[in-house]
Amino acid sequence: MIDVHILMHSGTRPGWLAQCLESLASEPCTVHVVRGAEGDIAAGRARGFALGVHPYVTFVDSDDYVLPGAMAAMCAALEHHDAAVGREMVLLQNGELHGAIAGHHLHALRRSAIAPHLQTYGSRFAGRHCCAALREIAEPARVDAVTYVWRLHERQSSRNWRWMP
Repeated sequence: MIDVHILMHSGTRPGWLAQCLESLASEPCTVHVVRGAEGDIAAGRARGFALGVHPYVTFVDSDDYVLPGAMAAMCAALEHHDAAVGREMVLLQNGELHGAIAGHHLHALRRSAIAPHLQTYGSRFAGRHCCAALREIAEPARVDAVTYVWRLHERQSSRNWRWMP
């Protein structure tokens, strides 16, 4: 099993959060919805990663969702590695799905790999992209499965990223 946290913030869209939660409902995970600190994703991530008791941890953004089998794929990879990352599809604002790209979301870790970093995570990684920060803790094994749908839209923290088909 894996503990999954989802950060809530002022821009969280209820319909997208509902889709996110529904995508996790049949996965082997415990979901923790966490109130994030506005403008400080790293502080919210530190709180989220500290929650739960399962040997593995990950997060799903409230505007994204996972595909069936995602958490089982992460758990299987984490049996042999300290970290794992899946492949993802990119959902554009016009409804087009593109992908699958690798190495961004779904990034999971053994709790024992991230636990020593939680006290300083918020200050150490403030302003940094979460997945880049996690790669500093443990380089992830690549899971050759599409596990995640990343929704690109105008109000997200990664809005400067541009999809080039």
